[in-house]
Amino acid sequence: MHRMCFGLVLLLLFSPPAFAQPRSYSIESLKVFMQVHPDASLMVDETITFLFKGPHQEIFRLIPHRYERQGVEHALRITSARVVDENGQPLKTEVSYPGRYVKITASVPDAQDTKRTITIRYRVHRALQSADSQDELYWNVTGNEWEAPIRSAEVTIALPREVPMESVRALAYMGPLGAARQDFTLNHTERFLYYQPLR
Repeated sequence: MHRMCFGLVLLLLFSPPAFAQPRSYSIESLKVFMQVHPDASLMVDETITFLFKGPHQEIFRLIPHRYERQGVEHALRITSARVVDENGQPLKTEVSYPGRYVKITASVPDAQDTKRTITIRYRVHRALQSADSQDELYWNVTGNEWEAPIRSAEVTIALPREVPMESVRALAYMGPLGAARQDFTLNHTERFLYYQPLR
């Protein structure tokens, strides 16, 4: 990463509530940690607490690896996907590629009427794009593909040491797809940006 200016566009999107069902789940908490590397890749950790109602055996996460923005199609490469439980133990994981998505499926055996916390970790290559003489990170933190409400979400972005904080311009939006709400707090330190929606 050679440019001194680092533009960040961040989406915090919340899914609409699901209709009541005998077998359902919600996401009580979604905490994302993103480490930006000098080679323009990201290491992403998504720590998610699920509340399961009825019997469940697996969860899945859909991540777009091809998307269009301002008429230009961008292609990402997602590798090194793994899922662990709250004790750091690996869960049986499968990775597939339906259409424009990477689908990460993890086993959560005997998840019935209970809470479970898992962490999904993966690397995103070509995550930064060059725009207007600066490097830009454009990322949908929660995704739009969950079939469940998300009660709480927050994200922390760790920047490379080579990027001075005074060169960073940070934007974020939250709400349903297409919304542009900005009711969140942004804190930053020497190398970290931290977003949390207002209660």
